Amino acid sequence: MAWRQRLQRHFLGLECDVYMGATDVARQQLNAFRMQLLGAKVVSVEDGLKTLKEATTAAIQAWVNEIESAFYVIGSAVTRIRIQRSCATSKA
Repeated sequence: MAWRQRLQRHFLGLECDVYMGATDVARQQLNAFRMQLLGAKVVSVEDGLKTLKEATTAAIQAWVNEIESAFYVIGSAVTRIRIQRSCATSKA
């Protein structure tokens, strides 16, 4: 999630859950700490390879479960190419 989005959440008083794979949380401890300082709840995803793919899946699932009261903001390098590759491999 970009700093701008975290700061907006902080100043607008909105709740913010940031989903990160456990591997990424360990690798980016300083970033996770900074997000927590700004009031975000960092959710460490322990499923699968514990990386961005699993964290994205967990975030979308959480959003779908609260679709009436939650917003989903993506702030990562998830591109059309990755999505196409994911679709291609899941159909195979």
